[in-house]
Amino acid sequence: VEGLADGDSIIVDKLTASTSSVTDNGEIKLAYGDFGIRNEADTGEPSRTGYYTFTIIPGKLTILPRSIEGAEVTLDKSEFTYDGSEKKPVATVTLEETQLVEGTDYQVTYSDNVDAGTATVTIEGIGNYGGMVRKSFTILPKEITAEISVKDRDYDGTKDAQIESAALVGAVAGDDVTLVQGTASFSDVEGEDLAVTFTGFSLSGADAGNYTLVMPTNVTGTINPKPVETTKETTEPTTEETTAATTQ
Repeated sequence: VEGLADGDSIIVDKLTASTSSVTDNGEIKLAYGDFGIRNEADTGEPSRTGYYTFTIIPGKLTILPRSIEGAEVTLDKSEFTYDGSEKKPVATVTLEETQLVEGTDYQVTYSDNVDAGTATVTIEGIGNYGGMVRKSFTILPKEITAEISVKDRDYDGTKDAQIESAALVGAVAGDDVTLVQGTASFSDVEGEDLAVTFTGFSLSGADAGNYTLVMPTNVTGTINPKPVETTKETTEPTTEETTAATTQ
């Protein structure tokens, strides 16, 4: 109440109001009904309400959007494996036991949701809700296999194996990922179907971080015995031996 004399204190009691219109920016204009007026406190003094004429000045009420910060967000899936496509788990948003509706109460956007690593779901309130809340999920690297063969060879006293062919199997079409070759070794210096182990192999390329390299464990090869060259000695007959053989 405005305009009272110093020392007077009056309360507007039982004022009723209803919505008369709502503006585009969310402001609500009110229409007022009957009201009562009384002294602020029961002091035993005569009421001063009769000393005034009261006029209600129309006001407005703005209802602000309710913040969704602190809302519980659950995803239908929190872990994916990289395959080159966007990952968009379905989000469920609950605010104080009330489940909100996507498209009405909030909208969803995704970021960093293609490559392996941590991706983010952003929930932004709309309509009667405002604010923002985020939820993260994981994209795991895809396993990619090295397909390798080695050459059979002859014995040389070492276990070194020579790679015959090497290729990657399982990469997403169009990805920039290549196999960096290391070394190969036989399990023994001689024998058939010797197991081969590999060291120093890795991945390179712009998309290498989206993959985990898996090396083969069933590659075998043969180290053959080294051929031994022999020399046959021949003796030319002497003149005496030749003459003796002729006279006989």
